[in-house]
Amino acid sequence: YDLKELSLLEEARVPENADLVVIAGPKYDFKVEETRLLEDHLKHGGGLMVMVEAMVPVPTLNGLLEKYGVLLSNDLLILRPDDPRTVFLGQNNAIVSDFDDLSPVTKDFAAQSKVAVIMPGSRSVKEVANNAAGMKVSLVAKTAPVIIKVKNVNGRGDVGGNISNDRIETGTFPVMAVSTGKSAAPETANAEKPDNKDAKEPL
Repeated sequence: YDLKELSLLEEARVPENADLVVIAGPKYDFKVEETRLLEDHLKHGGGLMVMVEAMVPVPTLNGLLEKYGVLLSNDLLILRPDDPRTVFLGQNNAIVSDFDDLSPVTKDFAAQSKVAVIMPGSRSVKEVANNAAGMKVSLVAKTAPVIIKVKNVNGRGDVGGNISNDRIETGTFPVMAVSTGKSAAPETANAEKPDNKDAKEPL
């Protein structure tokens, strides 16, 4: 792989020869101009991989992902406080052990039945079924059932002190989603517009 750093604000575009843009733990939300450049990249057949820290709010980036069928939840996935693994792992970790054996992204993990991945600072993800881009979404990895979801977490200030019981949910939660499909290419400046000279003005 040929890896290069990319600053969308400096270059104002994604290079045409870029197969995949990786957003690995952004420290701030993206600007609208940045998400527009990423969307142009996707509409030209490029790929996008996003890994987000639960404590960092990214509503603009989340808006782009929602168009393509994936929605980041405002929550935090943690180990139970009485779980013995918190001693050496810390509580701010999710254990992911349920992998889709048909997805090319996770099938190698699924083939190893006892494999588990530790994900710190994780939030759950949701599928947007009728998404704007018409993508097919698969939830390909879920946590072990020992995980707690703390709801309404937008930043570090939302997890301090005592957390009320109505914000806590236990169970298995999806943490990885794959969105596939063909998106319409963006319009070009030279694209011909239909002749609307006979169209009537709206009332």
